[in-house]
Amino acid sequence: MGKDMLKNAWDTSYKHGDNFLFYPHEEIVRFVNTYIKKRIGVTEYKLIGEARRALDLGCGIGRHVWYFDEMNIETYGIDISKFAIELAKKLVRQMRKEHLVKRFRVMSGTAMKFKNSFFDMIVSHGTLDSMPFVTAKKTMREAGRVLNSGGYMYVDLISGDESRYTREFNGEIIVKNNHERNTVQSFFNYEKIRALIEGTRLRPISIKIKKDTDILSGRFHSRWHCILTKDSKNPVD
Repeated sequence: MGKDMLKNAWDTSYKHGDNFLFYPHEEIVRFVNTYIKKRIGVTEYKLIGEARRALDLGCGIGRHVWYFDEMNIETYGIDISKFAIELAKKLVRQMRKEHLVKRFRVMSGTAMKFKNSFFDMIVSHGTLDSMPFVTAKKTMREAGRVLNSGGYMYVDLISGDESRYTREFNGEIIVKNNHERNTVQSFFNYEKIRALIEGTRLRPISIKIKKDTDILSGRFHSRWHCILTKDSKNPVD
């Protein structure tokens, strides 16, 4: 699938209201609480690591940008969907968070317009598995470039370990369901995750797989949850 076709598919998906999510993903909250800072009061935080500047790669309508902003982290959100970014800007205006408007940008992850080592933290939820693997690979190389040495990245990926496929399935399909119709779904096994990271200077410090099973129907699906850090060896910045 070409870049323009993928972009148009995601614009259509957002116009239909797919993925209109307003609260941070539980695993991203857990990641931040473990590696960055943990909320211990209305305006109080326990500092664990340092993250002055963050990126939500594939931000959609902006829920994680709002979340990090509440934690006083300068956060940017990028997405290939112009519709999603315009809606994100509209929402932060309604929230009276005008300072966030300029931080939402229509941008491809394969050519990020940020300086080397610009971010201390990157999160990417449900994004890198929604594009061809060759594109995801280029995006991860860019993520490694814009992440600061010693910084952290969270990424989750769909696993082939689900009712429709075998545990090690790692192929790509075009979605035919109404939800996210005509977008790419790229499935991952452990070897494909290793291939995704290879050559990026990003080193895994935690890789987990979580399975969600519907007891009544017997159907299940799984997702990988990966936490990476940027190796400080041979710095390019």
